[in-house]
This record gives sequence, C-alpha cells and structure tokens, in this order.
Amino acid sequence: MVGSRSTQTMSAQLNFQNLTPSFASCSFVWVNRLCNVPAHNAAKLALSSSCFSYDNLLPPLRLACNADCPSHQKGNNKHLTCCLLTLKLNSLTLLCVHKLAIHIFIYPFQFTKPFIESYIHFLQIIIGVERKKERERDMKPKAVVVGGSIAGVSCAHTLILAGWDVVVLEKTCEPIKGSPTGAGLGLDPLSQRLIQSWLDDPELLYSSTLPLTIDMNQARDGEKEVSWTLTRDDNFNFRAAHWADLHGLLYNALPPNILLWGYLFLSFCISEDKTSVKIKAKVLETDEEIEIVGNLLVAADGSLSSIRQSFLPGLKLRYSGYCAWRGVFDFSGNENSETVVGIRNSYPELGKCLYFDLGSETHSVFYELPNKRLNWIWYVNQPEPELKRNSVTMKVSSEMIQKMHLEAEKVWVPEFVRVIQETKDPFLNFIYDTNPLEQIFWDNVVLVGDAAHPTTPHGLRSTNMSVLDAAVLGKCLAKNGAENLQAALREYQTTRLPVVSKQVLHARRMGRIKQGLVLPDREAFDPKNSRSEDYQEVQQKNMPFFDDVPLLLI
Repeated sequence: MVGSRSTQTMSAQLNFQNLTPSFASCSFVWVNRLCNVPAHNAAKLALSSSCFSYDNLLPPLRLACNADCPSHQKGNNKHLTCCLLTLKLNSLTLLCVHKLAIHIFIYPFQFTKPFIESYIHFLQIIIGVERKKERERDMKPKAVVVGGSIAGVSCAHTLILAGWDVVVLEKTCEPIKGSPTGAGLGLDPLSQRLIQSWLDDPELLYSSTLPLTIDMNQARDGEKEVSWTLTRDDNFNFRAAHWADLHGLLYNALPPNILLWGYLFLSFCISEDKTSVKIKAKVLETDEEIEIVGNLLVAADGSLSSIRQSFLPGLKLRYSGYCAWRGVFDFSGNENSETVVGIRNSYPELGKCLYFDLGSETHSVFYELPNKRLNWIWYVNQPEPELKRNSVTMKVSSEMIQKMHLEAEKVWVPEFVRVIQETKDPFLNFIYDTNPLEQIFWDNVVLVGDAAHPTTPHGLRSTNMSVLDAAVLGKCLAKNGAENLQAALREYQTTRLPVVSKQVLHARRMGRIKQGLVLPDREAFDPKNSRSEDYQEVQQKNMPFFDDVPLLLI
C-alpha cells in the first residue's frame, strides 16, 4: 500500500520484496486510487466479487489487518486500497487480487511482521494450488471434440472419466434448446444406465423422462376409421425424452468451461509424428480464428460430418425414398380439451407406449413426452428434394403445412389429425443414411455418433448408438492409456463397427417395410393384407444386438 510519503512506500515494498524468494518469482504493484487511477479502477472492478471480504479472510490475516490498522472502522470507504499480485508460474500468469479488508485514510502506514507472515502464507497456498493444477493439466492428454450435441457431450463425460483433458467446440452460440432433427427420442436400458453414471444425481434422468414399456405396431385405416393390433411387446423398457431435456442434463453435469459455444470448426492438421492434431476454429462472436492442439480429435459433427468428408471425400449420404413430418404438440394448460381427451381415448396407453401406426405406404410414430407434450412423426414417400443448405431438415411454408393437414385427413384417424393440425411449427426431416463404413478412425482422429454411422430413425438407434460409442471410446482410452492411443482407437473400432453396421442396415430394412417400399427378398408390405409372419420384422426387439452389452462395459 502506498501512503503519502514515498520513503514509507519504499519501506513497505522492500519488506515484501525481501520475502518473495521464499515462495515464487513474483512482482508487486501497490495501488492507491490517488497514485494510479486506471490501475486502481481495474483493481476495484476485480474486487466487486464477494471472493475477498473482511468476513471471509483467514483468521490470522484478519488479526494482522486489525493490528496494522487498529483505528479501522468497518464501513468507512472513503479510500479503498488494494493489492495486485502478479505471479509467474511457467507459462501461466495468475493475477491475484486481494482486498486487504480495511478502509484507511491516506496517512503513513507501516506493515507489521504478523501481517507480512500471514499474507505470505496466504499467497503460498494460492501458488501451491495453481502449480498443482498446472502440473495436472500438463500431464493429462488432451482431446478436442467437434460437435456439442448428445454424442459430443457424452464423449466429454467418458473422456474426462478416462483421465483426459477435454474441450468441446460447438458452433451454436448458446445452449441448445431444440434438436435439429426432432424433439423426441427413446433411450434403451443400457443408455439409461450409462447416462445415470455420468450424472451427479442419477434420479434426474427418471424425473426428466417417461416410461416406454410397450412397443406396439397397429394397422390404421383412415377411411374406415378403424385400427387393429399387429404386434405388441410389453417388455420394451425404453424411456421417452425430449432432446433438449436430455442434452441439458448431460451438459449441466459437465465441469464448467468444457463446452465452448459459438466456436465454428474450420480445419485440422495431424502432426508428422502422428502424436498431435491442430484444430482451427472461428469464434463467431468476434470472427477471431484460434488454434487448439490436442492428442485426439473426436468428430461428433453429425451425419454431414466435414471431418469424415476429409477422409472419405467420395462418400455420399443415401436418400431413403421418404421424408418425415415432425412436431411436438404442447397441451400444457389444456389437459381437458377436446383434442387431448380424444387422443387419449384413441391411444389409451399414452405415457407408457411407443405407438407405430401403419397404413398403406406410410406409417407414423406417436408417444408422450414429459411436461405434457406429445411427439409425432409421419413418414411420407417422395422423391429426393434439392436441399438449399448443408442440412437434412427444411423449414416449411404455411401453404405446405395446409397441404399436409389435408393429406393427413385422408390417412389417419380424426383424433390424430387434430393433434397434427394444432401443433405449432412442424417441420420436414429428410431421411438419409449411408452404407456401413469400413473404418471409423484414422491416426488420432475418430468418428462417433452420426458422423460414424448415419442411420434412419426406425430402430431408435441414433441417440443410443451415440451414447454407447462414447462409453466404449472412454473405456478403450482408459484401458490402453494415452501412450497406446492407436491400440485404443483400434479396439473402439473393432468393438463398435460390427454392431453399428448391422443396426444401420436393419433400421434401413425396417423403414422400407413400413413404408411399403420394394425389397429384393419380399413383396411390398401392406398392413391391411398381411399375415402375422409378414410383420414380425417391424418389432423393435428384433434389432441386432438389441440387448447386447459390450464386454468392456461389464
């Protein structure tokens, strides 16, 4: 602190400078508002937090402060004096701002020995903690995850558990409130257990989801307004989640500053010795381009992955032959409306059942979500569209929505049609997948989620495959260690590729059957004229590896 007399200022500085070799290489700047207004204002701004106050000082330091200024009166803020301490710790510069918790008048002031000893002890603690953190950061391998969707945040959880330092780059500028490909999803029992293991409070998953204990396929005749059950599985044991709810659970359970919002991935470069990868990204808020160096690049950037494209430039997504109208009907506050009462009468097991309604060359999906919402999907055969941007979804005009409403009246029962008509902001999702990839890692770059296996949604696989990808990748990295990165990625690929390949192809087949499209080994499916053996394939439990748990996770 500086008084009005320069000799006493020098004395105070020398007292501290003589003690500095005992704890670190450092420098002191004593700031008084009358001596250096800009520096004092900066210090005052830093001190606006509640971190440093008279009430939370260490007892020895508080006593020392009182000894140094016995005439101190709490509340007299005529002159606020503070201390800025800059510590040099290798490449880290730490600016500690410590409020001395006393308000003094500008008069000669001499530090006492108890104060100096207490303050030095306080600084030693800070330095020790920061040095420990820095050593831990230097020792940990670093992974950069591109894509902050469910696949990306799941990988962040599992890689942190494996002992990695993780940063996730997400181009969206704020926490995601909705999914680019829909709002509803189903979690299988294994995904439920994995996600619960990543949450501080595992019960949060159950309070944020609804049970899907029944998988039901039923034929619907919109003209005659009748339906009948084709298949029913009462041991389904999935749970229904809203995409944004699940993403929020996973994101909020991460340590702070792991996910960087508003960072657009630009490119990457693998080092010659294959031990590191340099990622370039743009900070959208400032247009600044930055570089991040890590040991591993995890591509969780979706079905249109630009990272995958750099290794497989000739790979094209395969159009399924149909699109999906999607929407979420929010009936909160209208639980007793004619629409809600009617739909519950027509679908009496909403809240626990995953309904598939099959018509001629079309089908729909219908189930309840938490917080009084109904998720619906209607698949419609049509030629491949010309999409104007790098997306598989399309915003639709009011004219398109009106036309869809009229078509729905010809196909579905009136209760379901009313739900569709009263849904705000429905959208179109064009259904693509790819033939299974032969590999999903190159050097120290690995694909996860839809980047590794774009799939149609008919087996409820997309989210579940992403969660399991993350879990297996984390276990492989923990088992093999960063020094054996190639072995870890090879084990990940060996474990996941056979499973996801069969599941992608099975989901494709399910979709074509339900849409009445041609398959080489069977006639087009029509639920109105089919035998029981014709529609067994549409049950979810027939998905390959449906109940499989990888040995790594047991």
